[in-house]
Amino acid sequence: GKDGTVKLKASEPIASGELFAIIDSMPMRAAESVKPDK
Repeated sequence: GKDGTVKLKASEPIASGELFAIIDSMPMRAAESVKPDK
């Protein structure tokens, strides 16, 4: 992530839903979802 930490390390491909759930749980993503559209 932008903070320099590894969010996920997988030896095999993961399902897109699992990846999106991880992304959606990140603080930066949460901030994007409450920001008003331009």
